[in-house]
Amino acid sequence: MSKIYCLLLFGALIGIDLAFSQDDSFTAYQQKKKADLAYNKGVTLLKQQKFNEALTAFNESLDANNKNDLAYLQRAKAKFELNNRTGASDDLKKALALNPKLGEAYFYVGYIQLLTDTARVDIDNFSKAIENGFTIPEVYYYRGVTKAYRKDFQGAIADFTIAIDKKNSYAQSYFERGRLKLVNNDYQAAIADFNACLKFDTTFYAAYNNLAYAKIKTADYQGALTDVNKLLKIQPKNFVSLTIRGTAKLMLNDINGAIEDFKLAIEIKPDFAIAYVDLANAYVKKNEYDLAIEQYNKAIQLNAKLVEAYLNRGFCKELIGDMDGACSDWKTANSLGYKEAEQFIQECK
Repeated sequence: MSKIYCLLLFGALIGIDLAFSQDDSFTAYQQKKKADLAYNKGVTLLKQQKFNEALTAFNESLDANNKNDLAYLQRAKAKFELNNRTGASDDLKKALALNPKLGEAYFYVGYIQLLTDTARVDIDNFSKAIENGFTIPEVYYYRGVTKAYRKDFQGAIADFTIAIDKKNSYAQSYFERGRLKLVNNDYQAAIADFNACLKFDTTFYAAYNNLAYAKIKTADYQGALTDVNKLLKIQPKNFVSLTIRGTAKLMLNDINGAIEDFKLAIEIKPDFAIAYVDLANAYVKKNEYDLAIEQYNKAIQLNAKLVEAYLNRGFCKELIGDMDGACSDWKTANSLGYKEAEQFIQECK
């Protein structure tokens, strides 16, 4: 009898164990279901740009399941949109700790770094995003921006090109690639990129200025005038545009028109040193050397490293018979890196 009792008791205990096991499994299922529902709700709200509501949903999801790498990633996006970059970065780290191959998380880590402190961006984050399959055009674009900041211009141009290959209408990539081609004195290629930028985004106003500047460099002064006038119709107080238009007018021998534009640019932006240099250059064309020297002086007061101001002020001083002053200016230009000034310094011996 006792044997039968023990067997029954043992069987009952097995039943109890199974019951507890089934109950635990059911609870886990319920938690997962709750986490998934909250996650899906959060994703929908994020797409609808309801960031606070999305954040609440992702919080609920992670409370139910704190091992979901995607939930941390999506919550990071919501926090970022709510200007909580630190919180977003923390969530991205958690996502990557759970899944080191989450390419999208690497991208957002790099993107937040770029917005926060360009000088300290870990460019490997963009490369890891690509290595782990997250290859949207923006990854290449922002890696290109980082490379350009580090003066790896060829690497940046290569990345902007890939971004454009992936999205032909990527106006920002055309603009940035055009700027680097401008720096490399590849003016015709720069013009093509700025035109492409404006084809896909006519409101990309900075492209008009760069396009006009590139045309000035190719001696297409009338073309530059046409382009910059388009922007000035929209932004009549754009001091950069006024300076570029003044330069185009100066090269077309409309000296008074150029002077008017340079003065207007200075009136709008009194600390814009380049405009004073350009105004001085216009006065030189009118043989008004004293007025020119006065403007070069103002430019140098605003920016003591403006090589062109020293060089041209030296020429003006030479023309009014102040050879000592001219030599001093040319030596300063030389010390600032303009080695071509050495040929003028020869006159001082």
